[in-house]
Amino acid sequence: MNQHNRITRFFAAVLAIGGIVGFANNAWMLYSGFGVVYFRPDGNGISEFLLICVAGLFVWAGVAGALAWQGTPYGRRWVLIFFASQIPFFNLPALKFWWSTGAAIGPFITLGADFRPTANLLFYWHLGAELFVRLFGRVTEQYFIGLNLFAVLAVILLVRAGRRFRQVRVEVEEVF
Repeated sequence: MNQHNRITRFFAAVLAIGGIVGFANNAWMLYSGFGVVYFRPDGNGISEFLLICVAGLFVWAGVAGALAWQGTPYGRRWVLIFFASQIPFFNLPALKFWWSTGAAIGPFITLGADFRPTANLLFYWHLGAELFVRLFGRVTEQYFIGLNLFAVLAVILLVRAGRRFRQVRVEVEEVF
């Protein structure tokens, strides 16, 4: 097994394990009713529907990780897409977006109410899976913008591994 294949397998395993953890967390939230309380029950099943959609996203991530572990082009493409979507995380007045599968490590800067950087440059790390999305919801005073450096590293190394993988495949096809 070459180095590029090991890199792909490592990040595929991280994504697959993160997908399993994320699915298990959402299944527990749905089963226990905690997620329904968290999403503010409305009586018409929208909270449950949202939890099922989030669980489906984590299942998709887990399947993509398993397929990338096997070396399929579909899996390799989706692992790259999933990690690229995990690079930014932010909490702004109208939008909050933050998600990770497996690991999140990175700095973020807090912003004041007038969106000027404050003196708070913080560092965040998390093992597991999480997803926070809010559109036009409750406005908070704690705004922040950050980068998931683990996802940045994953994207860079997966792109390099993908290029090398294609070069090796072309060389093998030329030989035969």
